[in-house]
Amino acid sequence: MTHLRRLVVVVVAGLLVNVAVRVPQGISAASHPYYSYSCPLVSGGHDFNGNGFDEDGWSWNPLDGVWLTGPSWGVFGDIPAPADYNGDGQSDRAVWRPSTGSWFVQCSSATNCPSGTIAVTWGNPGDIPVPSDYNADGFADFGVWRPSTGYWYILAGPSGGSLLAATPWGQYGDCPVPGRLLNNGAGSLELNVFRPSAGTWFYGRSLDGAGGTTLSFGTYGDIPFSIDIDGDGDGDPVVWRPSEGNWYGAGPSFAVSWGVPGDIPSFRSDPGLPANISVWRPTTQRLYSCNNPTMGCTSTGVAGPVSPANRIPVLGRYR
Repeated sequence: MTHLRRLVVVVVAGLLVNVAVRVPQGISAASHPYYSYSCPLVSGGHDFNGNGFDEDGWSWNPLDGVWLTGPSWGVFGDIPAPADYNGDGQSDRAVWRPSTGSWFVQCSSATNCPSGTIAVTWGNPGDIPVPSDYNADGFADFGVWRPSTGYWYILAGPSGGSLLAATPWGQYGDCPVPGRLLNNGAGSLELNVFRPSAGTWFYGRSLDGAGGTTLSFGTYGDIPFSIDIDGDGDGDPVVWRPSEGNWYGAGPSFAVSWGVPGDIPSFRSDPGLPANISVWRPTTQRLYSCNNPTMGCTSTGVAGPVSPANRIPVLGRYR
């Protein structure tokens, strides 16, 4: 290989960013980049030890597929997509392969997964993977959102048994943000998108295509999240503004400075507790956590190094 530096798009703690990745000899650059469609991405819940709480510091190395505390799973060009696919209460190591639309899951136990792995083909190149438990049955579902059409395609877990939904919601240029936004913390996840060009959320669409409303909140360039900021079980619209390093929330409303341009925004959301917002700083390889954003980050913490160089933090949980 004559060129060791390749420009690719990588998923880092919920944000797509362009970075120069040094590709060692013997490792081919991906023929299909992570995405040509720049949009934030948060995979499913990440409770790898089954204690009911998100863990900080997990990471995945796109160069060799090695996870922080486990064996290699996935190859260069894959998208890390961990979630609880077999319903045992623990997140599973998983990747989605954009070039083929294939999902590869390494189950955390044999529960509902006798072979130890799950392989499902679902989605097309150019889709955005949005795995989560859409029907609240305890199993993460295989979900993709198609920017070219604005359709959501959801396939039931754990082994892709039946189609849950093929629902239009959104348009090209939008960013998918599934979750239970402002809806009393119960039932199936809803389909939501953030439209950066208008600073508008289109949220509350059900899997069967019913409902939906709008909220003007945010501006072009913001990074949208669904985060349970107040611990009431509902996802709240939250954005991080990279140009300022500021976070803004709606329902509850807050504005707090946490992070600097160049940081990667993320969060930790544990059941029944207010979520922490955080930023991962590539220059220091550290995660900076703000435990009380509505109170102005009065309680903070620093963890790190999150991971060795070249690794991708895998943090965050849809709410």
